[in-house]
Amino acid sequence: MLTPADMPQGYLLVIATIELLEIQDEYRPEFRIEAGLTDSGRLSFEVETVDLNDGSRSVVRGKVLFDLMMSHWGVDAIQCVATYWGSRSTNLADFNRLTKAGLSLVEAAKGTWTGLRLKDYGYVNLMEKVDAIGGRGAYGIVSAVFVR
Repeated sequence: MLTPADMPQGYLLVIATIELLEIQDEYRPEFRIEAGLTDSGRLSFEVETVDLNDGSRSVVRGKVLFDLMMSHWGVDAIQCVATYWGSRSTNLADFNRLTKAGLSLVEAAKGTWTGLRLKDYGYVNLMEKVDAIGGRGAYGIVSAVFVR
């Protein structure tokens, strides 16, 4: 489990329990990661490091937040990672760019920022299928569940 001493400069550990994790930018709390892990090992999370209104970026980096989250629980505790990308998600923009270029829904999900981070930890497969609402290059909502 993470402790405040594990936080890099500029990162604030808000909550760290067996079920929940929240880490924020010390000065801009809207930039953060919030994550939850169920008893069955299903991880879900949300990362915010870019203000979509003005494009400003956090001093906290998404990859560092992601790595802290993964180290908090460890891959052995995480059986699957549930993702959901809506209009505020940079993953959705990646997904749409990749499907527009002709990739399948599964390959596009794997090619998103989250898909690439999960690959680093061995989550290279998708459970069942990718659910996507919309059309190639113009999806509005996407969900996928990654497994090792």
